[in-house]
Amino acid sequence: MKARKTFHYRLPNSSISQPDWSLAQEWNNWVVIEEVADDPQKLAGMCAQYLPLKQDTLPGFESKWVQQTEQWLS
Repeated sequence: MKARKTFHYRLPNSSISQPDWSLAQEWNNWVVIEEVADDPQKLAGMCAQYLPLKQDTLPGFESKWVQQTEQWLS
């Protein structure tokens, strides 16, 4: 299996001043992104639903998109 090219680097969100914060959650988020990127069918399905949802939802798009992605990824 060939490694995917990486075109950017993103630092994780840091809330180090909060006692319950952990780098593990940010790492786990990144792992999910990599898993979606490595699954062409899942990625294509998410892309196909993103554009119509974005066009049909002016207010509240972000919350609807979060709900939709949570359903796919659970």
